[in-house]
Amino acid sequence: MLSLKGKTILIIDDAPDIRLLARKILEGDFANVIDCANVEDGLKMARKKLPHLIITDLIMPEKDGFFFLLQKSKDPVLKNIPAIVMSGQKDIPSVQRAISLSAIDYLTKPFKSSLMIQKVKKALKNSAFKSRKFATKPRPKISITIDGTLLMANEAGLIIQTQVRLGADADLEVKAPVIEEMGCATTPMKTVPTPLRATEPGTYQTVVSMIGIESSKVAKLRDLLRSW
Repeated sequence: MLSLKGKTILIIDDAPDIRLLARKILEGDFANVIDCANVEDGLKMARKKLPHLIITDLIMPEKDGFFFLLQKSKDPVLKNIPAIVMSGQKDIPSVQRAISLSAIDYLTKPFKSSLMIQKVKKALKNSAFKSRKFATKPRPKISITIDGTLLMANEAGLIIQTQVRLGADADLEVKAPVIEEMGCATTPMKTVPTPLRATEPGTYQTVVSMIGIESSKVAKLRDLLRSW
């Protein structure tokens, strides 16, 4: 990881000078830093901003850092956000307790700026999203829902307008009250390879073919189209 640019980091510490020092160090590596002076505000801010990383002190008035880590581990929204403890407590029991409550690293005060950056980057790297490439065949099929506008309908198919360019020979399921009224809600549909049509900027028109539509539906559809 070359820099912390684009990463949001939340600092929770009751000492203003420590928050300011940590902010300067992290912002010096282009991180977006937010800070809170107590655990209650820290929990609220974490849920609101969903930072990439949280750095918390342990010994604070009222609720301490152990309480924060416990609440974070129970919260389905926050539990996967990595947390580093930044504390003057150097005893082994404190470190072990913090790690057992979901902290992934421990930074003792006073600390060097280089060590803070090193631990932060390591935590972000280890918690980064994992990826998997699927073999060429077979690849898992997915369904994508996009909004669009129906421009034209006849017994052979439709012309639709979307903000996404649709490829040729793509299977579609078009859902709309008018499609149900046409009796075509369960009819297989596929995009037709056609030249791009002139349209509004940022939109695309696609011809959609209705595959294997039943003759009884065709007759009903013709009558419906005449009545519109």
